[in-house]
Amino acid sequence: MRSTGGFRVFLMLAFVLFCCQVHAANVFSFTSSPTSWVGQGQSRVMTEADGFEFHSVAQFWDGFSCWVNNWDSAPPEDETDWTLLLFPPTGQTLSVGMYWNAERYPSATTAGMDFSGEGRGHNMSAGYFEILEIEYGPGGAPTKLAVDFYQYGDDIDSYWPQLENWARGSIRYNSDIPLNDGPGVPALTFPGVALVLALMSCLGCRYVRLASTLT
Repeated sequence: MRSTGGFRVFLMLAFVLFCCQVHAANVFSFTSSPTSWVGQGQSRVMTEADGFEFHSVAQFWDGFSCWVNNWDSAPPEDETDWTLLLFPPTGQTLSVGMYWNAERYPSATTAGMDFSGEGRGHNMSAGYFEILEIEYGPGGAPTKLAVDFYQYGDDIDSYWPQLENWARGSIRYNSDIPLNDGPGVPALTFPGVALVLALMSCLGCRYVRLASTLT
């Protein structure tokens, strides 16, 4: 009888190659704390298969926005939309890399970031984001993007615990880079403490509240 071992190996290799092919995807995912004004404790994974439309739009200050909505596919009671605005430090262009100490509005030394949705946004916010992949089109809007972000908010009824009011997420726009849970919270090592203090400063909080909480 003719051996079929070689044919089986061929089929297995073909199957593995097929499964390992990475297809460019559009995904916007996030999770948030219960005290987050923007996220309100929600966790979402939004894809085109779920009826979401993805938009990449060039913005002022050399920035851009990524906006998703399901207005054309969902009944009115289930409609939702979410936006991430990103800006480079003044005079720069956003590229692959980590952007620490981002604020709502950019400056000469800090990038800008604003995550909002369903009509909710922060007056002040701080955080950081990492661009894993980016390609620009002729108009300045990304044609390919992979970014992970972490944002802290300015909820009025909080004092220093703005760090409890967080939302983190990931966007993949025409990108092959796998989705993850977004950047983690910095450990309270010296760099971690420095970042936390910087975020507190951005939010207008008092350092003494942080010190009393960590002791």
